[in-house]
Amino acid sequence: MTAMTRAEEASVSQNSGAARAPGDSGEAVLTIDGLKTHYKTDEGVVRAVDGVDLTAYRGQTTCVVGESGCGKSVTARSILQLIDLPGKIADGRIMWQPDPAVEAVDLTTLDEDGEQLRRVRGGEIGMVFQEPMASLSPMYTVGSHLVETILLHTDLNEADAKDRAIHELKRVGIPQPERRFDAYPFQLSGGMCQRVMIALALSCEPALLIADEPTTALDVTTQARILDLLLGLQEETGMSMLFITHDLGVVAEIAADVSVMYLGKVVEKAGVDELFENPQHPYTQALLESIPSLDHDGQKPGRLRAISGTVPHPADRPAGCSFHPRCPHAMAGTCDAEEPPVIDLGDGRIAPCHLHDPESSGPGRPLPLLPVPPVQEARATGADDAVDVAAVPAPDLAGKQPMLRVRDLSVEFPIRKGFWNRTVGHVGAVSSVDLDIYPGETLGLVGESGCGKTTLGRSIVRALEPTRGSITYRPPGSDGEVDLAALGGRALRPYRSDVRMIFQDPFTSLNPRKTLLQLIGEPLRRAGARNGPVAGTKVNDSTTQDQVAEMLARVGLRPEYMWRYPHAFSGGQRQRVNIARALITRPSVVVADEAVSALDVSVRAQILNLLKDLQEEFRLTYLFISHDLSVVEHVCDRVAVMYLGRVVERADTDSLFEQPRHPYSEALLSAVPQPDPRQRGTGKRIRLPDDLPDPTDPPPGCRFHTRCRFAVEGLCDRAGASPVLRDEASHSVACLRAEEIQLQGRQ
Repeated sequence: MTAMTRAEEASVSQNSGAARAPGDSGEAVLTIDGLKTHYKTDEGVVRAVDGVDLTAYRGQTTCVVGESGCGKSVTARSILQLIDLPGKIADGRIMWQPDPAVEAVDLTTLDEDGEQLRRVRGGEIGMVFQEPMASLSPMYTVGSHLVETILLHTDLNEADAKDRAIHELKRVGIPQPERRFDAYPFQLSGGMCQRVMIALALSCEPALLIADEPTTALDVTTQARILDLLLGLQEETGMSMLFITHDLGVVAEIAADVSVMYLGKVVEKAGVDELFENPQHPYTQALLESIPSLDHDGQKPGRLRAISGTVPHPADRPAGCSFHPRCPHAMAGTCDAEEPPVIDLGDGRIAPCHLHDPESSGPGRPLPLLPVPPVQEARATGADDAVDVAAVPAPDLAGKQPMLRVRDLSVEFPIRKGFWNRTVGHVGAVSSVDLDIYPGETLGLVGESGCGKTTLGRSIVRALEPTRGSITYRPPGSDGEVDLAALGGRALRPYRSDVRMIFQDPFTSLNPRKTLLQLIGEPLRRAGARNGPVAGTKVNDSTTQDQVAEMLARVGLRPEYMWRYPHAFSGGQRQRVNIARALITRPSVVVADEAVSALDVSVRAQILNLLKDLQEEFRLTYLFISHDLSVVEHVCDRVAVMYLGRVVERADTDSLFEQPRHPYSEALLSAVPQPDPRQRGTGKRIRLPDDLPDPTDPPPGCRFHTRCRFAVEGLCDRAGASPVLRDEASHSVACLRAEEIQLQGRQ
């Protein structure tokens, strides 16, 4: 094993057998060599991308993974010179060769406003951006977006361009493409907008598709359809794909080779099988260990392995190896002083790390890491690099009274039209839901986007007004009960501090004009004398400051941060602020609405560990809303599955994951990507057709029958024959054929 020059490294990268899918030619369509993208700021030069080497091969998928802030998206945008000011490519080459018979061209040498680069953008290289709703202009119809791109890159006239646009919409699976052609982006669902983005990127048949987090924050069924769509189009057209993601389950499912980025550098390259079976860099190992493990013995692991700390800002790049401040194997005097050399590990593997011992490691042999230091109890140290140790049994619910009992809860929103804004109908977002939440448990609530999970959660905390039904709350240590749905105004105020909510988006749920002291202290002021200072006192009095400082410390933030504003914090830190804000009043019940869906895998592990610790410390009861079923299995004791406003199945977690009884639950479980490339193609994947039906006009009978493979005409679609959730001791299901169909559980 020897250190390599940059030329040798590029040669290994392009000729690696490990980095090619079986049967591929191994020809490089895109070769990035020593790319550096810098931003000149008043504080100095920010090296967002700092010497990246990357290769995309013809006809296959290369995945780029890493946490937020590692430079993945900047690398992708640099390929097409779509860098936001004051960013600029400072060094390196981006060799583009869509036709092997034509000499490669260096994209960095092209004029960013020139004809040649315009031909490459959208014509030869298509790009799917991360946020489809933000990337599509709300002022233009879906068809206008497509036709403009087609006219720019082809010789077609407007009529033919429209025909091709409709064809592309149909090809990506958009129902009724002629009607959707005239729709505006805000009239479509998130999954549908992502399909439009894919159609836009593929409308001119590019040789390379760059997909920047195209499935982030999508529910599992929509994600599965998008991945199937991309892989099917790749097989149909032979295009290459550069896929950027932080979801390692997706990587295992679609990648041929993988590049792992950290703080602007590639820290490991390998074929997907080799990377998952034998990671050769501590950062790759840490990412893989942060994934929630699937436990099959009826007990939940106590904690996830999480990477301590966060990715530093590129302007504050550590000396030596950039990962050494977070690495459990860092060697003082070496890792913090010298950059690791690029080392050939054999079979095309590259993993710059000082821990490779040339005396004991040969090509293809495992990385000889230093012994893992003893893990200190996270509660004592405040660290988040805690270990998956003692299994925590599910709480015994036998004989207990529910802390929250939801009965026949419905939430409807009026549909208003016309000049007089008259009500012409209603949307039933939540329809006749029954739920019991017991003291000390975590009840998971899962389902696709638009099924009513968030509406149900917000109605429980009374952020939304229920149309009918009851929410019976039994305070801890009390024999009395109160119906929260029947309260309002001052009568409800004492209970708002008992039932709190952690909101989904850590970036939009915090007022940017307020300090953390104001944000976290506000619920105390409103709660009054029960848990904090007397109502009406100033939020910055000494008592409030002491309580806010204590809560910041409990969630792993420094007390002095109370004087800062939200923009100074990362996504994971902001979510900790959200948690502190929810818990400052010492609630009994917390509704966590997609609390980790927008976070990286390592930050997600930190937050999940924190939520578990706080649950034990404060004896909290959670309603955990999520579309990530791997997280749900890890943290939840019981699970309720929602579809189109109704709960269709309810069971303890192991029962539901091992043997679901509703076809919708089975489809959700089958769509979860497994972080193991060896399982690729081994499971039976159930693909649900289309999106959820229109909630303003739900299907008669069983609402799932329009997408169910077991539906029987005349039975499941019969008006008035809607299945009822039969209340059983451990497993309840609302399905007319539950007793006669056989379903599969976790893969």
